[in-house]
Amino acid sequence: MKPICILALGDIVGEQAIEMLENNLKEIKEKYSVDFVIANGENACKARGITKKLFYRLIDSGIDVVTMGNHTYSNPDIYEIDDKRLIIPLNGHRKTKEKGYEIFECKGSQIFVANLLGKNLGGELNAFKEIREVLHHLKEDIKIKVIDFHAECCNEKMALAYMLRNDVSMVYGTHTHVQTNDAKILYHRLGYITDIGMCGPIRSAIGYDLDFEVKRWLEDNGQDSILSDDSNCQINGIIFKVDPNTGNTLNVHTIVI
Repeated sequence: MKPICILALGDIVGEQAIEMLENNLKEIKEKYSVDFVIANGENACKARGITKKLFYRLIDSGIDVVTMGNHTYSNPDIYEIDDKRLIIPLNGHRKTKEKGYEIFECKGSQIFVANLLGKNLGGELNAFKEIREVLHHLKEDIKIKVIDFHAECCNEKMALAYMLRNDVSMVYGTHTHVQTNDAKILYHRLGYITDIGMCGPIRSAIGYDLDFEVKRWLEDNGQDSILSDDSNCQINGIIFKVDPNTGNTLNVHTIVI
């Protein structure tokens, strides 16, 4: 079987980023021969959560799976979405653990996708224990396993990758909105990057309005950040090429558009 090419897109910040993906994702997929697309959508609605309408705009743009993070429930409209292609953090709450992972079909292979939340981002459960338990009960014929670890701490992300080095195909970080320069293959099989960055406004502070951010920090007023209105957006992501027979990552490289 030929390798499967998986594109993971960084946190999508605002509708202007969704519009850019609607206009460009098809071309990106063709250019890099992408077979499967995962995107983090927790900031899709004004940088806070997601709505049913925006979720399906992402799906219609060519995204196969949408993962979430600490803003999963920031917009109550998420409760209107009943679709296995929306994956919320496995360790977020005890009652929603079953929504934290799913298995998808792609070119005759199965792809396991899980979403985890870092310790200081509000998860009710221990991410390390929960993913280890799920993987322990996963069928052995599912070779390709992908983890979106939505976390703040770099050492936490690297530690998870080390723990899962013999169990999954890739661990990539989301949440910081800044793409790190450490994409690599670890232990001859595991694709890894600390953070894949964001899809969002270029003239911004990780997607937020710069003038407001200066005022917020200068005055130390404790106000929440607001979305930048810049319509010029960047697309950050990472592409993993995976052997469907072994689940090993063969090649990894970042994209910045």
